[in-house]
Order: sequence, then structure tokens, then C-alpha cells
Amino acid sequence: MKLETKQELEQLLHEAIVHLKINNAEFVEPITVETYKENLQSLRKHYRPDLASQMSFYHLDIQNEVIKSKLLDFINVHLKDYINKEENLIQPASYGIGNGGSLSGQPVEMLLTKLLQIALASKVKRALEAFEKTVSETKGSFKRIILLQGPTTKIQDIHKLTEIQICEGIRFVCLPNVPQKLPPYLFAGGFSSLMLRSHPGIFSLKTIIVIDCEVSPLFIAPKFGDPTVNSDGSKSISPVKDAYPFQIKIKSTEYPDFDVDIFCQAISLTCNFPCESILTWGYIDTDEIYSVRGTGLVPTARCVLPNEPVSSNGISETQIPQIKRLYENLAKLNKDTREKLQIPIDRWIKSKTSQTAVDKIIDLGIAFEALYLSETDYNREIRFRFSLHAAWHLGKDKAHREELMKEFKTIYDWRSKVVHTGKLSKKAENVAQEFITNAQNLCRDSILKILEDGKFPDWNDLILGEESS
Repeated sequence: MKLETKQELEQLLHEAIVHLKINNAEFVEPITVETYKENLQSLRKHYRPDLASQMSFYHLDIQNEVIKSKLLDFINVHLKDYINKEENLIQPASYGIGNGGSLSGQPVEMLLTKLLQIALASKVKRALEAFEKTVSETKGSFKRIILLQGPTTKIQDIHKLTEIQICEGIRFVCLPNVPQKLPPYLFAGGFSSLMLRSHPGIFSLKTIIVIDCEVSPLFIAPKFGDPTVNSDGSKSISPVKDAYPFQIKIKSTEYPDFDVDIFCQAISLTCNFPCESILTWGYIDTDEIYSVRGTGLVPTARCVLPNEPVSSNGISETQIPQIKRLYENLAKLNKDTREKLQIPIDRWIKSKTSQTAVDKIIDLGIAFEALYLSETDYNREIRFRFSLHAAWHLGKDKAHREELMKEFKTIYDWRSKVVHTGKLSKKAENVAQEFITNAQNLCRDSILKILEDGKFPDWNDLILGEESS
């Protein structure tokens, strides 16, 4: 923007702030502009879902209509290419990353509100910079954040926020149990406030993955289809689906196509505990105009979020190379091998989270059968072939294979009993945990070996007594 244009906007914002009033819902206590400003600044420094929820009931009202009209005209002129003039709507990049809004777009007035909020919280100069960026640039930055279930902050680090670099642009962030030290980019809208009421420790001691991303463009003009005639004779138009081709790019040269689910599997196999992503959302810095958000899309949990106790399931920096190596091995598997290995991995992880010994044994049985039996094997002596394949695959020498043959026959027998009876005898329950732990370790070893080889063995070449070449 030209210098005189910046000066014009700066003057208008200063005048708007002078004539600003904070209006509120009837059930919310009124506050002054200064208090509103202090609250905005607090939200930029700390994780405050309680305050964010309260602030959502306030709206900014410029009492001078002339100044308000001039500011709206200013926005309409400089962003005319991105505004649907018939409906006076604009679609911000926040919608493109699934962070609020509706298919129809957002009213241009919301951009004015965002501009005023930036001017209040970070000074008018920052608001000028943000608006100039919006006009002159076509892409912006945001963070993709994934909340993990499984990994927890190590006991010695529960009072501080710790970052562990995975690669450039992707990192673990281990969250403390001190609310005041939680980062402000944790989702703090209505969803988070709701979850906090039922799960006060939703983020406490959890681990998140933070991915630096890029979105383009910053705004798109909403598109609407042809008018349709309603039953009462009135006409209405609906937004066109897939009319907003926002492009998302991960800012990582090492993992530009980073797959969170595969990475969670690599964490599980490396660290020997279950890990899965349960919540994901995008965060745009609140001092960016394109971070404006409305009602509509919100992050949704993929499962219930329990308040997990402090455990030793922490991820250390020394484990990162092994996690990355397994991730790369998983990612490069061919389609058939990947699909075939998915069942053992899923069932092994499920055996770690299942509540009963019977369920764990059934999960492990399914995992082992997917690993060591083919369709043709079900027409033969299944127990023998199952044990033979497993022993040959994991065995180091003849003696070791013979020992493994016995162990896998036992695994098969246990699995058969619980499948047919649905329960364990009292005698079996006494030794079930040791058996399950051993079976889980063997299952993990089997998966890791296939990942190391990059393929399943050719069972037709099995010869128990020979050494592998």
C-alpha cells in the first residue's frame, strides 16, 4: 500500500477506537474497552479457554457511523477481488484449514472486527502490517496441531513445556500440568471450554505434534449456484460446494507429505505403547486478518478424552531417529504389503488398550494369524503351520526356532480357548498377564522384522532346520 493509504487507514483506526463501545449479551457483565483490550492481550499470551468463551459474547460497535462506513469501504476497495458483492461475503483461509466458518462465507464486517482487535491488542501499527500483508500476499502460515493419546509428559518435566524436534517444521510439544504455562495456540473456543468442564485435564501432561504449514490463498470470493424456487414461491441461492480450493502445504523438506496416522504407528512400535491422534485443528496467529473465524466448523474428537494419570510413557529425544526410521519404512511399503500389515499393527495396538485379558488374547490371535497364515494355510494343519512360520521368521538358529515353535503353539492354544469359550479359567487368569506381555512382545518383534525386510517372507521357502542366508 502507498504511504498515504496507510496513513488514511491508521487515522481511521485511531478514530474508530475513540468511538468504540463493547456491546454484550444480556447475561454477560459489561466491560470497558480497556478491559476488553487487556483480555485480548491475555489470550495472546496464555491458554485461557474460560476467557475465550466469555469474550465470544462481546462485539465491537463503532458509535460513529461515518467512521465505520469509511473503514468498511476501505476494506471493500482493497479486497474487492475476494468479496462476493451481491452477498457482501468473503471466505477466509481459516475456513480452508477447518477452523470455523460456513460454506457461504463470512460477512465483511468480521474483517473489520478482526482489524480492530489487532489494533487494540497489538497496537495500530501491527494492524496496518496485517492488513497490508492481506492485500499484497497470497499465502500465509498456520500451525496444524494434533493431540496424541498415549504419550505423556515425563514426571520430571511436568512443570514445564518441552519441545522435541522431529525435523524442520515438525515437532513434539510435551505439555506441563500447570495451566498458566500451556501455550496460547491450544484450541480455546467453545469446544475446548465444553471439554474442560467434563475433562479438566484435557491437555495436562499430554503430548501434541505441531506442524508448520502454509495456506493459499488468504481469501476467496464465495460462489453461489443458480437460484432455486422454494415451495412457497420464494427464491434462494446456495453456496457452490468445492468452490474454495485452498491449498495446504507442510513446511518441511524432509516430510512434505507427513502422515500423522502412520507416524503414530511408528511411535507405538518404537516406544512399545499405544499412540493415536485423537484431535486435530489448525491455528492461525490471532494477529493475522485471515484468522477471522465464525460459527460452523469446529474440531471434533475422534474418541472420548480421558484424564490419563501421569505415566512413564514419555517420548525422549534419543528415540526420534528410530521413530523416523520406522515411519519411513512404513510409508514406503507397497500397497499390498501395507494393507496386509495394517491388521497386525491395529490389533497389536488394540491389545495394549483392551480392558480384559480375553480381549487382549483375541486381538493378539488375530494379529498373529494375519502375520503368519495365508488363505491356503486354513486348509492344512493350522496350528503347526502358524507356529512353523513364526519360528522360522523370528528364530536365530535351530534351537531358538524349536523354542519359538513351543511358544507359538501355546499362543495358538490360548487364542483358541478364549475364542470358543469367551473366558479364561482361574488357573489361566493367574498367568495371563505374563503370557500376554510375552505374546505382545513377539507380535511387535514380528512386525518390526517385516518392516526391516520391507516385505512378508515367502512361506514356501520355510525349512526349520536351515540357517537363513
